[in-house]
Amino acid sequence: MYTKILVPVDLNHQDEQMKALKTAAMVAIGDGASITLLNVAGFAYQHPARNADDFINDLNDFAYRAGKELGVELSTASRYSHDPAAELDRRIRDEIEAGDYDLLVMASHVPGLIEYVFSSHAGHLAAHAKISVFVVRP
Repeated sequence: MYTKILVPVDLNHQDEQMKALKTAAMVAIGDGASITLLNVAGFAYQHPARNADDFINDLNDFAYRAGKELGVELSTASRYSHDPAAELDRRIRDEIEAGDYDLLVMASHVPGLIEYVFSSHAGHLAAHAKISVFVVRP
């Protein structure tokens, strides 16, 4: 059913990503799909890595550890952004189109008052992405 799964991750919240990664792994194993972890970040202030190479190494290390725990192989993609909070949705949609993905599995948070006014990233992508979106609550 699915062949390429994209899972956006935030290296500052690795533990919170695991439920979405487990969901993606179950789908991937069942369908024989590949999984790519995508991180969109502004290296200067979003992660303790000293430079872009360290950041990519940290992402690859997270993918290796999570893949080993879940029993799947995880590839990685990293996209730089000057303002990740403002550009996240667009960067994810760009990656979906460039990578020809057919499923987005995304961790989300429990909605609060602010989501009545502004949609969350996951909610926005579920409404606007051209592929299936699986939003996983913590």
